[in-house]
Amino acid sequence: MTTIRDTSAPEILGERRHSIADNDGKRIGMLLVGLAVLMTLMNLAAAMYLYRASAKVALVQKQLDEISSFETRLGLKLDLVNTGIQGQFDKLNNILPSRFNEINTGLSTLQRGMAPMGADGALAADAEVLPMASSDLVPDNPDESVDPIVDAKASPALQKPSLPRKKVAPAPSSSYQRIETADGLVHYKKVK
Repeated sequence: MTTIRDTSAPEILGERRHSIADNDGKRIGMLLVGLAVLMTLMNLAAAMYLYRASAKVALVQKQLDEISSFETRLGLKLDLVNTGIQGQFDKLNNILPSRFNEINTGLSTLQRGMAPMGADGALAADAEVLPMASSDLVPDNPDESVDPIVDAKASPALQKPSLPRKKVAPAPSSSYQRIETADGLVHYKKVK
């Protein structure tokens, strides 16, 4: 191996070489320290992020537990309401037969009250016949052609409270037929 020396080049001392190597070592050390600090900061940021995420997960878990307890309470209340409604239906089912009996009793009483009237509208032989005055057939003012049924329906304030009435047939010499409706109104139809 051959070494070539430049005689014109200045000579380098060993101490000087050491100082240059020391400066490079210090720079590398500073760079490593800077990288370590940067990594530590990144690890701290990641740890804070994970801590916040775990806190949010814990909060969501707590809310889910509250929701499940709310669901349990709601289910119990719905069961209570359902039991109450079923109880009301049972009460209604127990009351209905007695109500139907009352209705049937009322209908039979009504049918017994209508027994004097035959199917064709004629009175039965045992029915009580009251004479009718001729003034019942003629209106107070003959010029007015007002139907008493329409007039009574038009002004409810003029209507009299309905009282239980006996069935009255017109006199045999009358040319009008008396018709009583289910709501208690009476009107007369001319027989032809």
